[in-house]
Amino acid sequence: MRRRLPDFCVIGAMKCGTTSFAEALRAHPGIFVPYEKSANYFGLGDRDCCEPGLTALHGRAVKSWPDYQDHYRLAKDSQICGDFSETAYFLPDAASAIARRNPNAKIILIARDPVTRAYSAFNHARAHGLEPMSDFLHALRRPEHDGLQPLLRYRALGNYEKALRRFHVVFGATSVLSVCLEDLIARPDPIFRTVLEHLGQSAYEMRLPLRNQSLALPPLVTNGLARIRPQLARYSTTRSTRRAVKSLQRLLFSPPPALSASDYHEAQEILGLEVADPCLSNAV
Repeated sequence: MRRRLPDFCVIGAMKCGTTSFAEALRAHPGIFVPYEKSANYFGLGDRDCCEPGLTALHGRAVKSWPDYQDHYRLAKDSQICGDFSETAYFLPDAASAIARRNPNAKIILIARDPVTRAYSAFNHARAHGLEPMSDFLHALRRPEHDGLQPLLRYRALGNYEKALRRFHVVFGATSVLSVCLEDLIARPDPIFRTVLEHLGQSAYEMRLPLRNQSLALPPLVTNGLARIRPQLARYSTTRSTRRAVKSLQRLLFSPPPALSASDYHEAQEILGLEVADPCLSNAV
């Protein structure tokens, strides 16, 4: 069996649509996306230790190179393999770690309007009992540090330009393509055409399925989840169980309310000094 390298890596902050993007690319016959798309090997699993806020992610990360390559064992020789690790976007050593294994890898950065990305992350964290604050703007102003888990670093993860610059330095601008999630939704045909050209793949009709949409939970439910999550985790390991839990959540709980115009503009001001324009200069 031929041991495979990642031919391309999709990087994007949490809640930028990388899960939906992975499912869309999985439909292409020339592209292989492993079922567990977030190996988080580069810059995290290949390290013996990590900062406090990354402990949980490090615990789930693939720890050895043979185990990482095993993720692609079902790929056909005619397919290219993709890595969708969520940590590659923000870990400073990830780009160099990827390049050491495959300096010719293609990179795709997924961006999203920083305010809506942060609000989606906030609602996701609330739904999973990870965010103690009930007010989005207050959470957005919270000091961010290494002890805070990445999902809650709303300002830092909105800095697309920083990640883009890091990958440009390592791989060169021609190997890095940036895409806006909003454009993928509004204009899927030309955007996916550009993506496939970037990956050297033939044209194929593709659509972006909407996955991992955040749910708003009442405070009592959120607080209860935080208390019982360690107990539930032991019984939520199978794919069918996870799917059943998500379906039940969708039946019981309503979507989060839309941000008001005033809250949106205030969030823009809070993020203003730390994020670039969501439609990056070279985004398609």
